[in-house]
Amino acid sequence: MGVVTVGSNPAIDRVIHCEHFVPGGHLPSRTVARLAAGKAANVSRAMAMCGAPSVASGFIGAAETVWFRNNLTRGLDITCEFIEVAGATRENITILDPATGQETHLRDGGFAVTPEDQQRLRSWLAVHVGAGAVCVFAGSLPAGSPGVSPQDFLALLSSCPGDARLVVDSSGPALAAAVTRPLWLIKPNTAELATLLQRDLAAQPAAVVAAVRSAALPVEYVLVSLGAQGAVLAGRSVAIHAVARPRRPVVRTVGCGDHLLGGFLAGMQRHGGVAMALREGVALATARAVSGDYVGIAAEIISEVAATTELVEL
Repeated sequence: MGVVTVGSNPAIDRVIHCEHFVPGGHLPSRTVARLAAGKAANVSRAMAMCGAPSVASGFIGAAETVWFRNNLTRGLDITCEFIEVAGATRENITILDPATGQETHLRDGGFAVTPEDQQRLRSWLAVHVGAGAVCVFAGSLPAGSPGVSPQDFLALLSSCPGDARLVVDSSGPALAAAVTRPLWLIKPNTAELATLLQRDLAAQPAAVVAAVRSAALPVEYVLVSLGAQGAVLAGRSVAIHAVARPRRPVVRTVGCGDHLLGGFLAGMQRHGGVAMALREGVALATARAVSGDYVGIAAEIISEVAATTELVEL
């Protein structure tokens, strides 16, 4: 099962430690990480940590291409095939207050993407997404002008071969546009799913499964992240809840949903079954949450968390 990840709006993520952070103050701080990121890149990195290769594609600012590729692939089995655009890749900032554990996220909108840029990506997808491949479209749409509209996003999806298994991890209008066509999997959190279905939704496994099934989306699987409650995989003939109970405290939540999806896809490559894939995804996402390493995750932490991960059929 070959996997291609496509990011329309990648990011360089700076993680800053600032004790007793207060907006408006002049405070000492230190940068603890600067990473090639965005949802699609995070999925590729998460898969590679599980020993599963992928091809990372999508748009990238021309000035950041070399740095982004080198940072993303360092020690990992990821092949980069980005489409360069003229603008600068956005740089996001996460401020972590070690004293309180509070996270503050500053998110940039992204670069401009011309119709010609989009055509180059559509052409690349049509040629390089192989028969039966999984193609993951993850992240927000760039907010520059010209940008990528929801209909443009739908055209990117439609550029893949008809037998490709399409995965979408986005939100708002992009996700709403995507589910107008058949997909293999979507990965919303409960808030994103509630917005998509236009209804209130409790973050409870049974409620999520009922909501997904009543909506009758043209999607084979819906993978819903539930935060500390793990995740639910709901489909026409499957409903499984997985949750891990780590002994370590949660350090950060940024990127956990991407690790859930990356671990799930790596598990599908390894096992072929959705139950074990869900277990791997939840274990990896939870290990990300309790790990203080901003790039990788120690193997012993992953193993430790995996041993506490439970599956329940709903």
